[in-house]
Amino acid sequence: MFEPVEERFVAAAERQLGKGFPARYREWLIACNGGEVEIDGVWWDLHPVADDSDPRRIGPTWDNVCRQTDLARLLGGFPEQAISIGEDGSGDRLILLQREPGGRLALAVWQHDSGSFGWADSDVEAVFARD
Repeated sequence: MFEPVEERFVAAAERQLGKGFPARYREWLIACNGGEVEIDGVWWDLHPVADDSDPRRIGPTWDNVCRQTDLARLLGGFPEQAISIGEDGSGDRLILLQREPGGRLALAVWQHDSGSFGWADSDVEAVFARD
């Protein structure tokens, strides 16, 4: 079950992670706070942002983007500045990462078995467009 989330919870996640999310991804979170997307032929389960506005929302959002990013950073080879936004069920992670310092966040896939990542062919703004 994916439900809208208040903007303040998205902003709290951005503060905790130290980075602002791309506009369309941010809109996606506010609209459904999770879900799944297909990127380059792979389906990804997206992490929500934490929402403690009601006891019924705490459980479904406890395993959130901030928690998953913190856990991923404990794994060998996970890019230090990456944000884990989803998983494919195999241990690989869909991440947001800057291509160059000061650049905008782009989609990449981090391979858990090799500790390496590759850039996604899909653009973050196109993937999360809700039109």
